[in-house]
Amino acid sequence: MNPVLKSNKPLVTLISFSVLLILLAWGFLLFFFPKMPPELPWFYSLPWGEAQLIPKTGFLIGLAALTLVNVINGVISFLFSKRDRVVTNVIMAANILVTVLYLASFYKVLSVIVF
Repeated sequence: MNPVLKSNKPLVTLISFSVLLILLAWGFLLFFFPKMPPELPWFYSLPWGEAQLIPKTGFLIGLAALTLVNVINGVISFLFSKRDRVVTNVIMAANILVTVLYLASFYKVLSVIVF
């Protein structure tokens, strides 16, 4: 294991937690993707009806974007971990917050449709 990661346990924990959440989301989405209707509600702040709907591929795109953001934040955190642990931990904590908020909506929409 990298000595920087070895010495920064909070960073390793936050990265591991984020990766675990995203892998669970990918597994959930890929398992239920064939059972999903062609359009799903996502934009609940818009008026009721078709304006709230997105194609089911939008969930793939959203999860791919979340994965990309997590990878970029992980790389940035790793680069800063040598110099400033506080910045590293704040970046990863914010990353976890964004991940949890997105996945909470993601699971809520899919649980209504699938279950």
